[in-house]
Amino acid sequence: MEISKVDISFILPCYNASKTIKGCLDSIYSQTILNRFSYEILVVDNNSVDDSLELINGYSHVKILKETVQGRSH
Repeated sequence: MEISKVDISFILPCYNASKTIKGCLDSIYSQTILNRFSYEILVVDNNSVDDSLELINGYSHVKILKETVQGRSH
């Protein structure tokens, strides 16, 4: 199995973040430095019950990781 190299990882914790997630992602994508590096955006969903995850459909480089045990330490 080949492991792809990623220069930058953004880790976004997410719990019912429908009011802020798009602004956060738009801010990341507005960084001009990204076109010089490979990057990934990891959205760690902590069992959201709003439409946070639906709002990020269409964004590239985003991987959603689900954490069903709620709380900051998980």
